[in-house]
Amino acid sequence: MITFSKTTAVAAALLAQVATGHAYAAEDIVGDWACVEQGSADSEGLLGAGYQLGFGVSEQQGPVFKGYVEWDEPRSEVSDSQMASRQIFKESDGIVTFRVPIFGAFALEPGQFFFVEEGDPGHHIGKVLDQSTIEFVYLESGANPLVAVRRCSRR
Repeated sequence: MITFSKTTAVAAALLAQVATGHAYAAEDIVGDWACVEQGSADSEGLLGAGYQLGFGVSEQQGPVFKGYVEWDEPRSEVSDSQMASRQIFKESDGIVTFRVPIFGAFALEPGQFFFVEEGDPGHHIGKVLDQSTIEFVYLESGANPLVAVRRCSRR
């Protein structure tokens, strides 16, 4: 029996839309974005807003794009196993910046996009609000469920 992960199923659905011409016209989101978490919730409860991260799209071809998500963490809060398993972008003054590749596509509605992070079980659903603002929701189910809403401004 062949089994597919959720990521494979989402990617296949998006590619099918693109291949059949049913994807909506893509907005240009190439560039760097500064994001602020509007709120999140996990198995421990509702978490505060204000967490910051970076989002960047380095390449976009029609409805598909690739780029990165990056965030900072104090080195004192990162285990050695996390340091070994994550992609470190830079480290200075006790702060570690992680940068992870992303892959996404526009589909389903005008301005709506989806993306996944390399090595992460979660999914992101986003919307272009205007030329300088996007918003996306991160969804992760399983043993450590998490939901987060992030609003980004073009840098």
